[in-house]
Amino acid sequence: MVTESNFKFSRRSMLKLMGSASLLGFLGLPKSAQAVAAPIPFAPPPLMHKDTSQHLEAYKDSLIAFVDMIQRAQNDPDHVYYPHRDRLLDMAITLDQAEAVSEVYALDNVIRDYPFYSLDSETPLILRTPSYQDGSNPVSSAPNVGPTMEFVRGATASVWVTNNLDVCGKSAPKPVDQHNIGYTPHNFDWANLHTHGLHVEPNAPSDDVSVTVKPKSVASAMPASAMYGDHSGHSDHSGAESPSAHGLAITAQDPSTFPYFYDVRADHPVGTFWYHPHMHGSVAAQITPGMAGALITRSQPGETDFDEILQNECNIMKPTAGDLGDERIMVLQAYQYNTVSDGGVDGVYSASNYYNEKVAPSPEACFGLSVGEDVTRLPTSVNGLVNPVMTARPGEILRLRMINATDHYTYLPKFKAVNPVTGEEIPGADVPEVYAIAVDGIALLPVGAESDAIKLPLDLSHPSVATNASAFGPDTPYFAIDY
Repeated sequence: MVTESNFKFSRRSMLKLMGSASLLGFLGLPKSAQAVAAPIPFAPPPLMHKDTSQHLEAYKDSLIAFVDMIQRAQNDPDHVYYPHRDRLLDMAITLDQAEAVSEVYALDNVIRDYPFYSLDSETPLILRTPSYQDGSNPVSSAPNVGPTMEFVRGATASVWVTNNLDVCGKSAPKPVDQHNIGYTPHNFDWANLHTHGLHVEPNAPSDDVSVTVKPKSVASAMPASAMYGDHSGHSDHSGAESPSAHGLAITAQDPSTFPYFYDVRADHPVGTFWYHPHMHGSVAAQITPGMAGALITRSQPGETDFDEILQNECNIMKPTAGDLGDERIMVLQAYQYNTVSDGGVDGVYSASNYYNEKVAPSPEACFGLSVGEDVTRLPTSVNGLVNPVMTARPGEILRLRMINATDHYTYLPKFKAVNPVTGEEIPGADVPEVYAIAVDGIALLPVGAESDAIKLPLDLSHPSVATNASAFGPDTPYFAIDY
């Protein structure tokens, strides 16, 4: 989303001469604004580090073993040891691709204590909930929002998922092939990964919701043969075949981890996407406490696509190392918790809250804590922060990459001019104009532009580009959000 402006090339030099700044309070969210004791500055989610050493080695060993399993499944015509052989054969990954991986995102599923600042108190609540953490750069006291991953189209991307979850209010694990599970919530500490909105392979080791990443407490209790044979019965390290099939679950050599591999198409749209768990039976129970993060797809160097058009024609700068540019990632979340009367934390997320409120887990099922029945729903947070203050100057354009990572809320982006101390609206004050330029990772062409004349990425040598490039200029008539 951007605000319209007539300043194309002189805006930044003009801003250097201006010493004042206007504060934009992001309101219009489902919870009412209250007085903020101390304004919290906006902060983007941390950008995830790419590991090239310890995590990479473990990832490649696991991925190569998984590819080897697929290749052996191709030689199992009787389906004796590979019940979902046909599904695995649909995955287009080669051993050469697995061996060529040179960097990996290490995404840890953890349970941790973190500070959460409410609207009316300078003292943060200390909450204990499931969370995502950058395995290459863990920060235990950081706000509860997943680190941002960036994929480049026309390239591969790798994510090493590790499951260290130990949730409050555990349910008894149920076999994934048990057809009478119905809608009963289950397996709250089991996990996997879904790249929401990406156009990638739907089969393992890519975006496959049948992948199961078991918690270490479960995986460590499995016999050595099952550690490798849980794909539905491939061999253990000795090469012996395991005839036992573990339902429809697809696991890695170590079932508490999984080596996700994505081959991003060369024509994949650049845009804003997100990632979250998609373990059937526990999806909402894991997204609700904050297990979600932004996933941005970028173009190849030298391409002129939507991001480059906004930068070249509208001066909306892409981020660089150490500089946010004009992009602001906003992950919207709405946490909830049960009050705790002891144990050094103020609240804990009980996994059954989403499905069955007013049921307090026993201390034995919740880290030994005494948990109350009442569920507290917190105000909507932006990157784990409540009502963060974002600074902008007159004439400046900001691109807001907004992601609804809640379990059921719907948001309407709206600006109000407010007093930064009291949070009260200032009647008649100017507010930024807001425009929609993309939805669900799909760029919206300017109003009035001929869709058959503008193709992304732009071919700068094509005659139609010179004719229509002005359609993306600083006065581009995009879709105004004026409700």
